[in-house]
Amino acid sequence: MAEVYGEEVQVLLVNVEESEEMAYTFAIEADISGIPVLLDEHGGLYRSYSSAGQGYAPFPLQVIVDQGGVITYIARQHDVAAVRAELDRLLSE
Repeated sequence: MAEVYGEEVQVLLVNVEESEEMAYTFAIEADISGIPVLLDEHGGLYRSYSSAGQGYAPFPLQVIVDQGGVITYIARQHDVAAVRAELDRLLSE
């Protein structure tokens, strides 16, 4: 996304129910540099996005938050076109 949107969009990764050490190891092994990795060690934030009756939110969970802090997009499947469409919509406002 950085190649397309540059500094207009900030990407954050959230590591769920793993220690800081495990998250760090994953980031190194996956060659994730320049993307902040946040920790949700107990999974509370992640579970707050579960579907009704599921008790969990499937991985990967993609969430777009606008500049005002409002969630404008949640997807439980990887859909690059939908993510780009929502980002384009937000950036055109």
